[in-house]
Amino acid sequence: MTDDYGDGWQGGKVIIFVAGTAIDTFALANGAGPVDEYFSVSTGDEIRATYNAGNWPQENEYHIFDAVGNEVFADGVGGVSPVANDTLVSISICPACPTPVSLNATNISITSADLSWTESGSATTWNIEYGLTGFTQGSGTTIYHTTNNPYNLIGLNAATNYDFYVQAVCSSSDSSTWAGPYTFITECNAVSAPYTEHFESGSLPGCWNTYSSSGELWKFTTTTSNDHAAPNDHTSGSGLFAWIDDSESPSSTNLTLESPYIDVSSLTSPEISFWLYSDNEGGANATLILSIFDGTSWHNNVANYTGNTAGWENKTFDLLIYTITAPIKIKFIVDENNGTYTDDISLDDVEIREPVTCPSPSSFNVSYITSNSANISWTENGSASQWNIEYGLAGFTQGTGTTIYHTTSNPYSLTGLNSATYYDFYIQSICSSTDSSTWTGPYTFQTLITPINNPSNCEIGFQIPDADCVDLPIHVINQGTQLGGDVVLKQVNLIISHTYDLDLSFSLTSPNGVSVDLATNYGGGGDNYGLIDGTCTNYTTFDMNGIDGAIGSGTAPFVGSFIPDGNFDDFNDSSDPNGNWILHLCDMYQTDSGKVEYVELVFEQILPPANIIINEVDCDQAGTDTSEFIELYDGGYGNYPLDDYVVVLYNGSNDQVYAAYDLDGYTTDSAGYFVLGNNSIQQAQINFANNFLQNGADAVALYQDDSTSFPSGTYMTTTNIKDALVYGTNDPIDVQLLGLLNNGQPQINEDNLGNKNLHSCSRLPNGSGGQQNTATYNAAVPTPGAKNHAVPELSWSTQTFVESFLNDGSIATTIN
Repeated sequence: MTDDYGDGWQGGKVIIFVAGTAIDTFALANGAGPVDEYFSVSTGDEIRATYNAGNWPQENEYHIFDAVGNEVFADGVGGVSPVANDTLVSISICPACPTPVSLNATNISITSADLSWTESGSATTWNIEYGLTGFTQGSGTTIYHTTNNPYNLIGLNAATNYDFYVQAVCSSSDSSTWAGPYTFITECNAVSAPYTEHFESGSLPGCWNTYSSSGELWKFTTTTSNDHAAPNDHTSGSGLFAWIDDSESPSSTNLTLESPYIDVSSLTSPEISFWLYSDNEGGANATLILSIFDGTSWHNNVANYTGNTAGWENKTFDLLIYTITAPIKIKFIVDENNGTYTDDISLDDVEIREPVTCPSPSSFNVSYITSNSANISWTENGSASQWNIEYGLAGFTQGTGTTIYHTTSNPYSLTGLNSATYYDFYIQSICSSTDSSTWTGPYTFQTLITPINNPSNCEIGFQIPDADCVDLPIHVINQGTQLGGDVVLKQVNLIISHTYDLDLSFSLTSPNGVSVDLATNYGGGGDNYGLIDGTCTNYTTFDMNGIDGAIGSGTAPFVGSFIPDGNFDDFNDSSDPNGNWILHLCDMYQTDSGKVEYVELVFEQILPPANIIINEVDCDQAGTDTSEFIELYDGGYGNYPLDDYVVVLYNGSNDQVYAAYDLDGYTTDSAGYFVLGNNSIQQAQINFANNFLQNGADAVALYQDDSTSFPSGTYMTTTNIKDALVYGTNDPIDVQLLGLLNNGQPQINEDNLGNKNLHSCSRLPNGSGGQQNTATYNAAVPTPGAKNHAVPELSWSTQTFVESFLNDGSIATTIN
């Protein structure tokens, strides 16, 4: 019986009728098969079959053979569901001397095995022929007329595959056909202790065995397919280990990992040591069972281990409790839990040894990796407070590396390393002057590439490895404090020389570890991203508002502005934009490769909501006015763009526009000020003629608009207005212009303190009052492009005048 998918017949079954009677029901319980079953008939019996379908019947197939191995019926062949329904299979013809069935080999050792079979007739004598697997019958070794079933076959070679055949001898003149071959393998020669198995080969180690009730086997990997087994190995943190997947269905019993024979005669106090990872994250615990063969017999279930720790744990078992007469074996057995999958079992570093007085360190880790340094750390499993460390280029032979002796630092900082280089390190615990652990390692790590500046130099020639990936760090400084808070990544500009762009994909990772795909295998057989022309100005720009569309719709060499595969908004997690960004580049296939020639990350400041105000106006000086100015203030942010703003001047004689100045392309200065004024005003970025600013009653207004909306003669309006100042120099109130202000706000008199020629209209305190509010204006000394200051005032208490009434001529007061 077989199943194409390998999950058993899923409820399907075949019923066999012999001479009209249902004598048995057969099904493939699990796995792919083939599985053989037997039933008895007599000569002349009619054999019929009925198949009852379960789930996925098209996967089921079965064949029926007669006593001499000839196929008499088949159903379900070729992926077609079996159709037998009380179908005649055959009229049985039984040989006078039927062939033995159910050949098997048990109690297999290094040099022997018990061969057995099921007698189909009444024979009590059999012939056996055996030889190396694949031998031609007639060329093997034959044992004639044995009466032993099972038969103890001896004199075999270790770790050797054998075949055997059996023939029933019914009489001196009648024998059956030969049954077979049945294949088995003898055990390996015993290995000598001390013995260690790290499971580093990636497959079942030589001379080990794995089996179970369902056919599920132990696995050997560097990582697992889920989050419930160990995330890495115990030996070095980067190697392999053995594990079982408790989520596989059906759950297996007797899921066994069996060692070869191990000769412990050289050990005084032999013990078993191994490392177990069993982290139950919900549901029932899985259990690891240990069984021991002492050289004579098996001791089953001598210890049970049920873990619930997210880490490797060392387990030991003392073998001195047994009388060991010959090489031993050990079994690790798991009975999986039905209905749960959260407690896989992981196993590593099995040892048969003397008890360890100075255990080796474990759980290596590397952190704070830079281009020339790294911090290495480990877990001390004993009481050592000193360690030896040996490190070198990856793959170095121990004894040839650099050794640090008797360090007391854990973690330990390795310095003076080369950038972009793989290193290995080993660690040894020092328990006393005469006792040290074995070395543990290697653990491998890679230093970072020395970061390039942002923007990079032109044509840096950073190599992209063929059919491999590489990380290029980009050092960013002085770009705000929070991504998405006060700054965003606006653009990525790249030039990459690479043949066959379809081979290339790349992404960008922020200092906080957020990754965004830029481009993934685009460009077909075209070459390059950007132009390599020595200028590094014709690059590929990635921008969420790319005017040339998605990068996947572009064509090589992608000169222009394109939308990346990922979303730059993902970077906006309030993390610091400063630090090392990583350009991750992957060359997917052999032959075509390339270089990064230019990188630039362009950031854009996120500005707070605009709150630009008119902060100071000076309209009148002595004689011809040559120091007139208008000052805007952004609240102190500095360098605030003034695009889309316009300053408008109103003449109070008709309340109409007489000038308007676009501020597009201008920004406030670093202190937050922007000045328009006569040529003599050094701080002015926009100039107007001397004696141009009307003296009152007039108005200055700020709009978020364009000068084209305010041609000369336009009547005053509040549409799109942001701020205004209605001012004069002892002029009557212009009620119409006051409509530019919030209700109740006054017209300001530059001559309020009687010195209009030397004073301006200034917000006091500086920047106070808010938009379209003028109540905090007063006359003050002009300060274009700087903080406003009030005119000093003298004040005193009434006691000050006491002596003045009795002035003897010693007091004089002059007020300017």
